[in-house]
Amino acid sequence: MDKKTIAVLASGAAVVILAAVTFYYFTKPSQEPEQTAKTEQTAELPTYGTDNPLEKKPDLNPVEKTNPFADIKIHPFE
Repeated sequence: MDKKTIAVLASGAAVVILAAVTFYYFTKPSQEPEQTAKTEQTAELPTYGTDNPLEKKPDLNPVEKTNPFADIKIHPFE
């Protein structure tokens, strides 16, 4: 077979496949969603009586307690 015949057969097959897909897409039965009764369920998260543990943390930072420069004069010439 020459290249022209192969090209014609390939394009014809592509047209037939495209026509079949289009026919299937437009003729498939449309299924309407079923109307189901809505259940009265709510998704609520449970509330626990927890607090933030960092609010009651002890003061353990030694840098805040000690200031070696607390007794230094700011302006010695005043």
